Formats: sequence, structure tokens, C-alpha cells
Amino acid sequence: MEGWVRIYRSLLTWEWYDDPNTLRVFLHLLLSASWAPNKWQGITIQPGQLVTGRKKLAAELNLSERKIRTSLTKLKSTSEIAIETTSKYSIITICKWETYQPDEATKRPAKRPAESPTSDQQTTTTKEGKEYKEYIEGVPPPSPARKKKMFTPPSFDEVKEYATTRGRTDLVKSFFDYYDAGDWKDKDGKAVKNWKQKFISWENRSPKPEAQPERKIEFLN
Repeated sequence: MEGWVRIYRSLLTWEWYDDPNTLRVFLHLLLSASWAPNKWQGITIQPGQLVTGRKKLAAELNLSERKIRTSLTKLKSTSEIAIETTSKYSIITICKWETYQPDEATKRPAKRPAESPTSDQQTTTTKEGKEYKEYIEGVPPPSPARKKKMFTPPSFDEVKEYATTRGRTDLVKSFFDYYDAGDWKDKDGKAVKNWKQKFISWENRSPKPEAQPERKIEFLN
């Protein structure tokens, strides 16, 4: 595979930068996405899209399918990607591809003269007066601050830790498996906003197992 993509220095402050799996998955998608329209099995794959699946990504990145699914869910929650799923494959779209990779990126220059400064080495300023840091070849500038914090699915260990504080470790596996399998959505298809509240509701619907009576052993004289 030839060519290059742009990675901004602001990647260092990206909300998923400290999440190694999600960072790897996003960079892999960015590097694997099509940079020009092309045909595949009768459909047109647009720039910024790729045809893949959890099993394929798991094999390419040497991660479990569960970790791939969790990272994809996180990237979807912050609108980094969109996923169109069929019974055989998924089409993943980098939502801001045209912003991250402007038209000149598709020209694939062989090499830039070291002595020639380029526009992507300069600091730019938005209309709101916020400065973006200079970037190097590859990842998006910081997204505008969100008024509401996006939901991030908890890990199994996080659920276990919270369940321990409530004395209901017996519910960890059933609760986590149920919501993780459903991409952390309710029966009506709405995304979960507060998983701890959901756990409390799950707890209220699940009577606590009764403690087994202590068995006494009598010794005959």
C-alpha cells in the first residue's frame, strides 16, 4: 500500500489517546481507508471508507473480537466513525475524512523538498479564535468541546469493581454480557447513558441469593 495520511499533533490531546486499543483501531482504519472511489462487489467504496469486519480487524491487530467491538463502539460514540453493517461485512466510514485528508492528500506526492515549508507546518486559527497546534502527517484536529460528555462503555473490571461496592458481584457476568452483546443499548434501541443506574435497576430485579445456612458437624464421644 502506497501513499500517506495526515496525523495532527493534537492527537496527543485526543480523548482516546490514552486508550491503546482504541487508538490502534482508529489509526488502522485511517491507514486502511480508501483514498479514491473504487468498486467492490457491485458497490462503490468512497474515499474514507473501507470494507471490513470484527474478525478481520481482530486478526490484523491481534486483538480479541470483544476488544475490537468495544473500541468501535467508543469511536462511534464520539462520531469518529459510522458503521453500515450487513450479514456478510461492514462498511466503516471515517466521518471527517475530507477534513482530515483534504484533496491534496490524494495526489500522493513522492517526496517533499526538505527546504520548502508547507502550509501544514503552520499554526491555524478557527473563527472562534481557538488555535490548533501544528500537525504532522496523519490524525484529526481536536473536535469542538461537547456540552454533554459522551457515554463510554465500561470494561468488565469496572463493572466488577462497582458491583463489589454494592455487594452484588453475583450479577457482574450476567449484566456485562447482556449489555455488551447489545452494544450497550436498551431493548428500545436507545443508547445507555449511565451504566451504573442500569446496574442498580438490574440489581433491583435480581433478588440477592440467600446465604447458605452454616452446616454444623457433631462429633460422637
